[in-house]
Amino acid sequence: MEIISNRVKNIGIGLFSIIFMVCQLGITNAVNASEAPMLPLPEGEEILTNGNFSDGLTGWSTYLADWAGVSANISEENEEAVITGIAGVSDQTWHVQLNQVFTQEQIDTLITGEVYTITADVWSNVDGRPTRLFFGEDGGSGAAVLIHDFEANSTTQTISQSFLLSSTYGAMKLGFEAGLSTSDLYIDNVSLTLGGTIDEVDAPEVAASAPTEDAADVVSLFSDAYTNVVVDTWRTEWSSAIYEEVEIDGNATKRYTNLSFVGVETTGANLIDASGMDFVHVDIWTPNMDSFRLKLVDWGADDSFAGGDDTEHELTFTDFTQGEWNSLKIPLADFAGLTNRDALAQYIFAGTPDGAGTLYIDNFYFSSGDAPVNTLALPVTFEDTEQDYGLTDFGGNVSAIVEDPTDAANTVAQSTKTAGSQTWAGTTVGEPQGFSEPVPFAADATTMSVRVWSPSAGVPVRLKVEDASNNTITVETEATVTMAEEWETLVFDFSNQAAGTTALDLSKTYNKASIFFNFGTAGADETYYWDDVEFGGEVTEEPGPTEPTAGAPTPTEDAADVISLFSDAYTNVGVDTWRTEWSSATYEEVEIDGNATKKYTNLTYVGVETTGANLIDASGMDFVHVDIWTPNMDSFRLKLVDWGADDSFAGGDDTEHELTFTDFTQGEWNSLKIPLADFAGLTNRDALAQYIFAGTPDGAGTLYIDNFYFSSGDAPVNTLALPVTFEDTEQDYGLTDFGGNVSAIVEDPTDAANTVAQSTKTAGSQTWAGTTVGEPQGF
Repeated sequence: MEIISNRVKNIGIGLFSIIFMVCQLGITNAVNASEAPMLPLPEGEEILTNGNFSDGLTGWSTYLADWAGVSANISEENEEAVITGIAGVSDQTWHVQLNQVFTQEQIDTLITGEVYTITADVWSNVDGRPTRLFFGEDGGSGAAVLIHDFEANSTTQTISQSFLLSSTYGAMKLGFEAGLSTSDLYIDNVSLTLGGTIDEVDAPEVAASAPTEDAADVVSLFSDAYTNVVVDTWRTEWSSAIYEEVEIDGNATKRYTNLSFVGVETTGANLIDASGMDFVHVDIWTPNMDSFRLKLVDWGADDSFAGGDDTEHELTFTDFTQGEWNSLKIPLADFAGLTNRDALAQYIFAGTPDGAGTLYIDNFYFSSGDAPVNTLALPVTFEDTEQDYGLTDFGGNVSAIVEDPTDAANTVAQSTKTAGSQTWAGTTVGEPQGFSEPVPFAADATTMSVRVWSPSAGVPVRLKVEDASNNTITVETEATVTMAEEWETLVFDFSNQAAGTTALDLSKTYNKASIFFNFGTAGADETYYWDDVEFGGEVTEEPGPTEPTAGAPTPTEDAADVISLFSDAYTNVGVDTWRTEWSSATYEEVEIDGNATKKYTNLTYVGVETTGANLIDASGMDFVHVDIWTPNMDSFRLKLVDWGADDSFAGGDDTEHELTFTDFTQGEWNSLKIPLADFAGLTNRDALAQYIFAGTPDGAGTLYIDNFYFSSGDAPVNTLALPVTFEDTEQDYGLTDFGGNVSAIVEDPTDAANTVAQSTKTAGSQTWAGTTVGEPQGF
């Protein structure tokens, strides 16, 4: 061995495992390759060339997704491959690659059905650097023989993985993908050799149960109970899985390992006409998969792929038990996108964990017969042991029907939002058919209720209803848990839809429901219980006023100290428009108790302009003042834009600044007197031209404006100092929320003599939502 950079360099050992499939796009900068071995090699002999990088990057090529703005330096230093200077990466690991593209001679040395071992020494300048090792098809569909995702650390580690070579391809490569991080990556001693030991695959001890459908009603692809039709292949070339035919207790069974997806095909003379069938059936057994997907593809009247009349549909299943045979009898009507069924050609099995699933298949056939009667109706109580409640998880949720943890005589649904699950992880009840009768919404009946148990209070719970036959017809709303570790009934009013979602349409059908606990926050292994999903329920919170009943307070500043854009108390300057063409809001001029007021609805943002002769010189002013009233906005933003010395837009000397306010009260007039010094980016104030109002909820805000003017005067003295006790009723504590938080200074809930700050992390708020004290001046 030789010592390089105070690190030990071994010539020819190391390893890992792999899976990934994608069509690789971009520019590959190839380095001249030396000759590879020309004949099949005995066990232990090296297949790769220059795996120790002693000859630079000879035999290796690089790939950067420069079309996506990705850049990096890939080179050899001290007989190591080095990837540094990575920039522009996103969430695609394959955007940065170092590959050895196999020569035909290297491919010819590979023997399918044999075990091979890949090793490599890797390290990084940081711990936990995500990296992927890929071995499989180069180009084409990017089918993987093996994928191994791992983390490189600041000390050298040897990664080793043995695997069964399931197939070879006309073009192949072994490569490292590094596009998930900008940290450096160092690679050395990459090796691929014949030989190694792989763990025995978990297997069922008993065979799947023999099906009982009459053979006359069945078209079978694979079952010992029936005569099977001809199948072209049980693993297409574009699959990403290892396929084996095995026997379980004397019964022929299909086994897939390292499963991402696998295609089964019946093409040409073997196309299947299932137009007279009603169900597709498959028995599955898995030791480790938490979801199973089945896609059916019909090639249409032209009996050929991609002829313009192909139809397909995929269903996802999570309601099965690992380590047991599960019989899935699926109505073909559930495959809504499969509008033709007389030229079925492709059947695709997939699931999670991606690239690591083990799946046994038996009794895969179509059958005719009456569809089961849908008996799932509201209220859903989970008490009927014969009822299929159709619980289907998504986004990382894991649900089951269990005993009530507080009442052994009651049965409830349990949903765990697992660590790392999506912010939108949830559970559907009534998948796939929905309820037997639609939810009977009406103009005066728009609520549903669910009894829930949460480990903590303040958790937002979202409820979504949709049309089971058309998932574009939906409505969503939210309620918030108020008690920890107690059952409570939440009422969901669908006439008050969640921000950014579709409004309730009483002409539509809603017959399926999904529940999302702690919506908007990634999972952390929290477990929730729910029960009694019902139509109806009284919303206990009284809705606030929707418009002001009194005008804004009359300002008291001396007119000589004011430049007013809009106020009955002053003479106003000329304003070009109160709604620019590029605004996103509806504008009205209204009177509130005899007082002229500006009203904006459906507000995302609205621009007000004073240009040309109307430009405002506020260089002698110290404050901007505006009175706002809103029934529903939880943040308000004000941007001031100065056009600079050239008095024109985008002349190179424009300056601007936007401030966000959350410390106001809905349903009341709020007077904001803002020091112009707080607009730090507004370095000029003698050619003010644009004033932009915005806020949240985006596109749904209602805002009333009055008394919008500039004024001069002394800035208030900053008296806020540590310790901050919230006891001084005259002190401005400068509480400013962001990301969806809502805060206020309130009575201590445990001690009425004490005053404290209260912060609510509202439903749908950001993960980083919080509150600043001392905004904007600080202590």
